Amino acid sequence: MADEEKVVGGAQEPAEAVTEEPVEAVAEEAVTEATEEALAEEKAEIAEPAEKPAPKKRAPRKKATAKIEKPVYIDPLKLIAQDSIKAEPPKFEIGSTVRVHVKIREGERERIQIFEGTVIAKNGSGVSETFTVRRLSYGVGVERVFPLHSPNVDKVETVRLGRVRRAKLYYLRGRVGKSAKVRERLR
Repeated sequence: MADEEKVVGGAQEPAEAVTEEPVEAVAEEAVTEATEEALAEEKAEIAEPAEKPAPKKRAPRKKATAKIEKPVYIDPLKLIAQDSIKAEPPKFEIGSTVRVHVKIREGERERIQIFEGTVIAKNGSGVSETFTVRRLSYGVGVERVFPLHSPNVDKVETVRLGRVRRAKLYYLRGRVGKSAKVRERLR
């Protein structure tokens, strides 16, 4: 059998020498080689962890070529209100006794009337800010609410400062005589 020739593609080549080994020995060698390779791979994985797959990259966002400016919305009421606010509003505090000079129209004539009393409250903010003044007139309590920024309020004079610990002095409504007075604060 050693002299047999193999015909491949029309050319003649001498056949390789075949050595006969037991089948069991060949199988054992293959198994040991496969286990050695598997152990080597496991050791390599333990020593160097497998690289994580790279995260998927997002497609770049398209940039706007032209900037669109939003129109600035201005409330028309606020525009009118800004013109109505006094440049220097009168300064007084709650509990103070004040003289409010109010413009009063009688037909075509215009005169100024003075209302003197204690400020018992301030309300609101901006153009709608108001203050309440209370006084006793012939034993009857009279309260008047004035808009701070009204053109009809000519000026507010502070007669004396009051010493109070409240923002609203509504408790004065139920009092008569000396108990209805607010202590004076020294300047």
